[in-house]
Amino acid sequence: MENSVTQQIPNFKELMNPLIKALVELGGSAEVREARQKVIEQQGYDEEVTSVLLKSGAQTKFSNRLGWARKYLVDMGYMDGSTFGVWTLTPTGRKAYPVNPEEVAASVRRMSTNQGSPEADQSNTPDTGLVAEVSEEESTTWQTKLHEILHEDTFSAEAFARLAQRLLRESGFIQLNVDGRAEDGSIEGNGTLRLNPLVSAKVFFQVKHTLEPVTKSQVRDFRGAMLGRGNHGLIITTGSFTTSAIEEAIRDGVPLIDLVDGEQLAERLKELELGVMTEMVEQVTIDVDWFDGL
Repeated sequence: MENSVTQQIPNFKELMNPLIKALVELGGSAEVREARQKVIEQQGYDEEVTSVLLKSGAQTKFSNRLGWARKYLVDMGYMDGSTFGVWTLTPTGRKAYPVNPEEVAASVRRMSTNQGSPEADQSNTPDTGLVAEVSEEESTTWQTKLHEILHEDTFSAEAFARLAQRLLRESGFIQLNVDGRAEDGSIEGNGTLRLNPLVSAKVFFQVKHTLEPVTKSQVRDFRGAMLGRGNHGLIITTGSFTTSAIEEAIRDGVPLIDLVDGEQLAERLKELELGVMTEMVEQVTIDVDWFDGL
């Protein structure tokens, strides 16, 4: 059954034009999750198809393939890759739509092959098995390594609870109260989030330590537990959210619930340098013109 569902997941080439179309309809740019949801909505992809996880559990296969589609479009100059968290279409990309996915893939592979010296290691170029069936392969990225650490048997529930509290405090929460654990092991509580020096808001949160996608019913149940107590909710998971869960979180007429999935969690830990450090590599350049001017 799983193999049958996996076969229905579009490959990265098949997602290139849907991604461009989605960005056009969203005004030329969109937050990553917003762009992903627009593609799913436009193409009518089934939730079962978009919720299949990679072997590591770090990401859904659909998101992984959409990310590769975006990378190829960036390499071709059809999308702007300079802004983290926001996917932006370039004027060139607008004019090129619809693109020929096979030509895009071939062009990017040629560019990658031509870069660097002949002795350069070609193991990471798009012409290798990593991209031959790109959606099925995972390079050992820092995100994957972090995901593995968070889900190791040696990483206890108590350690995860401490990490969750540290993350929330570093993100601006004060007066943090952890009520305990839900039946599924989630950490629940509330705190005051300092929005600016003058304004604060009480936020109810739930942090899930799981590989399984968070479902619509779980979002709805969390909102139900908030009723009469507050109007701001936050769910953080080391996994992902189903399409219907995302739709439920922003449904009109009920309190909004912000969602943070495993990918966003990893980036937030990196930003806060909580167990994830960025090393700056020194690059020395000789200014020949400066010496010529002496």
